[in-house]
Amino acid sequence: VLPSNVDYMLASPTNQLRELVRELSKWSVNKKDTIARQFVFMLLYNLCGTSDFCPHYLIARQTPILQVLMECVAQPPLQPLHMQRGNKIPNPQEDFNFSCTLRRRATWTLWRLSKHPENRSLFLELQPRLLALACPTPDTFDTFKSDPYLRQLILETLSHLTTE
Repeated sequence: VLPSNVDYMLASPTNQLRELVRELSKWSVNKKDTIARQFVFMLLYNLCGTSDFCPHYLIARQTPILQVLMECVAQPPLQPLHMQRGNKIPNPQEDFNFSCTLRRRATWTLWRLSKHPENRSLFLELQPRLLALACPTPDTFDTFKSDPYLRQLILETLSHLTTE
């Protein structure tokens, strides 16, 4: 995903951008096609990196995207994503590093999406799950123990929801 490609997508008419996001949401729920899922997360991460709020609104309004991002964020890093490798022997360290990078992108994407004023109601629905992730109890697994940056982004998202 190159910045020029993202700029080209953002220059598209809103209805085409809406269609693109609709297709991305379909790909995001297919857990068997990890390559497509990785591409979706990468593209969403880059689309949300723009200052233009249009994609933020369109992305969050595609029903499964927020839930898929939340699943990725909540996934413990010690359960690496199984990448399609063909005949290549799996590398657990590579899977672990990839899993952490994907979680960081998903968390950052959620944080950026929460900043759009019209997405506030959607994030208020996610607030209990975000709170459970940010403040685990002794009975639950601390998914951010190895990466406090992710916890900080979730706390900033929660803070943003409560200050408006």
